[in-house]
Amino acid sequence: MLESPETVVNYYDSDFDYYEEEGIRQQVSGAYANIERVLRDKEAIYDITPREFEELVAEVFSQQVYNVEITPATRDGGCDIIATKEISGIPYMILIECKKCSARHKVDVQLVRSLLGVQSDRKANKAIHVTSSLFTRDARQFAERQEHLISLVDINDLMDMMRNAR
Repeated sequence: MLESPETVVNYYDSDFDYYEEEGIRQQVSGAYANIERVLRDKEAIYDITPREFEELVAEVFSQQVYNVEITPATRDGGCDIIATKEISGIPYMILIECKKCSARHKVDVQLVRSLLGVQSDRKANKAIHVTSSLFTRDARQFAERQEHLISLVDINDLMDMMRNAR
């Protein structure tokens, strides 16, 4: 039985904001376009803004069946993206920090240590540091000692993730 238009309207949340929904749709389509652009030309990653980089990373995790939330651009609490999902009914949360920098600028151990502190404070299951460049040897060694608590995703890993997400 079809509902009358008045009844159907009652099903929608009164807090629905068409413009906010449209903004989210534009972010996702922009992130997807940036993924396609970077897959065609790896150097294009250096032409996008830091926020677009965060949106690109969020889209990659979204395509891996995570619910993603991009934190505010400022006062983000030490992470740029919160990715969650349930695994066998158990909630799982990953904090993701994105560092968009030039190809020559490697992410050092200080930033990785800082993210581990945020992960511990927020009681997340895991923290992932994603960069458009590479990590220093010290940063990689530190992350390896943390076993399952923190992972590093450099530009090469990110490219693989984008290819696999297609």
